[in-house]
Amino acid sequence: MSSSENHRFAGGPGLMVAIVFAAVAVALGVLDGGVSTAVPELGGDVVVPPGALTTDSPRTPLLSHPPRITLGGYLRSCQDCHALLDPGEHALTARGETARVQHGDVVLEHGLNDRCLVCHHPADRDVLTLLDGTKITFDETPRLCRQCHGLVGRDWERGVHGRTHGSWVTGSPEQRRLECTECHDPHAPAFPSYAPLPAPDTLRLPDKEHRAPHATEPRWPRSAIEAARGDRG
Repeated sequence: MSSSENHRFAGGPGLMVAIVFAAVAVALGVLDGGVSTAVPELGGDVVVPPGALTTDSPRTPLLSHPPRITLGGYLRSCQDCHALLDPGEHALTARGETARVQHGDVVLEHGLNDRCLVCHHPADRDVLTLLDGTKITFDETPRLCRQCHGLVGRDWERGVHGRTHGSWVTGSPEQRRLECTECHDPHAPAFPSYAPLPAPDTLRLPDKEHRAPHATEPRWPRSAIEAARGDRG
């Protein structure tokens, strides 16, 4: 390269980078086959029910600790009444039970867990009980639930299952993980069916008819046995 050429490009690496990027852009434009990348016009208004976008807890637990309800104008605990009652056999199951006078609104649809005293302490109704008989308070429901739902409990602790409020930063004082009974009814934990929300608008993608088709990718072996016998299915 001559001295004049050295002088022309001396101290100008940014110019060389710009030229390279321009060349790559031109090449991509050629290889793209002229596919338009303009932002498409949005068609119509997508109506989303405001209630579907709320960040409130799906439900409020019926009881916190210590459990209290108002009866006859007085604040009572569960045990205030249950201490006067003989639990008897009818308290052991809530499925198909006709002898219950109170709590008739409770419908127990919790799979194989169809006995009240699996979770409620038989002698002290102001607490819950673990499978080994350990008493726990009503605000320790995750300990109770994860006895049977261990994998879901692990995902909840890691932030995969459930809802987070306040902050995404783990350990932040503003962050709060909703507990089990703030989403699930403990007596009937399955969620009712509901209509899904509309899919997000793909603002940065061209219309489907203008998108370049994806090349068919080979399916890789799922195991060493498939690889050894050359079975790609």
